[in-house]
Amino acid sequence: MNLDRQSPEGLPAPQPRPGFANCPVVLLITAGSCVVWLVWIRDMPAWDSPLARWMVLKSGDWRASAVFLHPFFHDHILHLAGSLAALIVAGRALESQWGSLRFGFFYVFVAALSAVVAMLIEVLAGTTARSETQLLYFGGGAPALASLAVFSWVGDPEEGVFRFVSRRHLIWAVILLGGTGLMLIDPDYAGYRVELLPQVSGLLFGLVSVLLIPVVDRQLLRLELRRRRNEEERVTRIRQRVDLLLDKISTAGIDSLSPEERSFLRHASKHFKRP
Repeated sequence: MNLDRQSPEGLPAPQPRPGFANCPVVLLITAGSCVVWLVWIRDMPAWDSPLARWMVLKSGDWRASAVFLHPFFHDHILHLAGSLAALIVAGRALESQWGSLRFGFFYVFVAALSAVVAMLIEVLAGTTARSETQLLYFGGGAPALASLAVFSWVGDPEEGVFRFVSRRHLIWAVILLGGTGLMLIDPDYAGYRVELLPQVSGLLFGLVSVLLIPVVDRQLLRLELRRRRNEEERVTRIRQRVDLLLDKISTAGIDSLSPEERSFLRHASKHFKRP
């Protein structure tokens, strides 16, 4: 027996580290983003190419497909690497803790909200902010930043990295320094660029999620407890009526049952047994 896999008596076994095998949503997003990137650089299409039309939000051309597909599209290797690095670090931990369905909903919901922010910016500012080019919005920065923001608060956020630096401090330092570095390194970000605002909105959505998730969990728990209580009461009522009918049969015979009572007893016998 492998002693390294044993845990002390009375203590739960250590949870396996999150990997791609048990994080299919993160794997799908990572693989999909890389495939889209390879197609983009191989064909070197223009912004009016079929790929860009279906996956990039543009001012005056808000396609429903791009609202949900834009997180897979990246036009720069730094953009792709940064989004996927944040997703791999934070997304795997969240998906392992929440489950794939919940994390997938969180990712899609934040991506859709960031698209709404981009639309509002275009409506409020128009193309005057960048009159020389069309406003474009794409990339998985918003859900990746939201995942990092939530990840910095879940689990053990005060886990020490250095003497005076916790994991939460380190994550937020990487977010701030990484964003600043991107604006300094990439010449496309040298000036004021409104496309950054929807990406940064992911931080806000992540922080709001930190506050809302416990509230949602409590409400879901209450609904589940209420459902279980109602089910237990229903089962108790059925058992009580079954007992009464069986007592009636023992005293007056089965012919004393009405057609409705016979039907009820026949259906109840498929699911319940008298103790």
